[in-house]
Amino acid sequence: MTHLHYRVWDGEQMHYWDDEGISLTIEGSNWFLHHERIGYIASSEEVGAALMWGTGVKDKNSRPIYEQDITKFPNGDFNKVILNRGRFLMKINGVFGKELDSTCEVISNIYQNPNLLLEAAE
Repeated sequence: MTHLHYRVWDGEQMHYWDDEGISLTIEGSNWFLHHERIGYIASSEEVGAALMWGTGVKDKNSRPIYEQDITKFPNGDFNKVILNRGRFLMKINGVFGKELDSTCEVISNIYQNPNLLLEAAE
């Protein structure tokens, strides 16, 4: 990945790479998110915390697409964005689907709306 956009779910809220005062430290396979005034926010060692990378692609509304986003395509299909072997793909019904492109629309992510993919399948 050549881009450095990221976001972190701390179990309650999403923090973005460009939020004021935010910094991410990566040491080996561990990561730590800090805020210059608050201090420690989250790390890879916490259950429920997650680091997600930006894909470098924007959706049809020019919104950046991140790993673990839930997207909707013009045909009505809902998908989850995943990182697999260095490539961002759409996961459709548990199977790796098509390459990520800008025809989709980001509607949420699996952390803030975990039931959205289940509801879409019904």
